[in-house]
Amino acid sequence: MQTDNHFFNDLSRMFSGFMGTAQGLQKEAAEQFRQMIEKCALDAGFVHHSDFEALEKRVVLLCDKVKDLEAKLEESTSSNEGNS
Repeated sequence: MQTDNHFFNDLSRMFSGFMGTAQGLQKEAAEQFRQMIEKCALDAGFVHHSDFEALEKRVVLLCDKVKDLEAKLEESTSSNEGNS
């Protein structure tokens, strides 16, 4: 047995709307908080993890190049000493 009570239907719709609005506000607040923390971290001199990883890879490559150049230099100096 159902009754056609518009008051409860309207109340239900109103609370559903409130819940949707509250969820939207929660998402917006979380995004604003994340952006604020990110800005503070950048202002403090921190870098993004992806930037750090890219720089770390570059440093490893440059260290390998330096080792290769040191080996070539050592080889050339030792061959020059042998010729003298």
